[in-house]
Amino acid sequence: MWSKTLVGFVVSLMLNTSLIFNIDNLIPMPTQIFLLFGFIGGFILWVLIMTYFYCVPSIKKPMIILTPILLISVAINVFFYGGATA
Repeated sequence: MWSKTLVGFVVSLMLNTSLIFNIDNLIPMPTQIFLLFGFIGGFILWVLIMTYFYCVPSIKKPMIILTPILLISVAINVFFYGGATA
């Protein structure tokens, strides 16, 4: 149970951060709206990921699904923050 909690927390934290950075790059918006959207959207995404981790019997299935999503999101962040759009 603790392993699901720790892995789910770390994966959801990394995925939330990466997706919110992607949204910031793709949809320009004022800072206050972005922070509110990031807070509410990040919390909802965290709840969904943690619930998914607890609904399956092992850690392997959620990791197989969430790892490609995280890698794609990180690749998009590297594209934006790496200077390709400068």
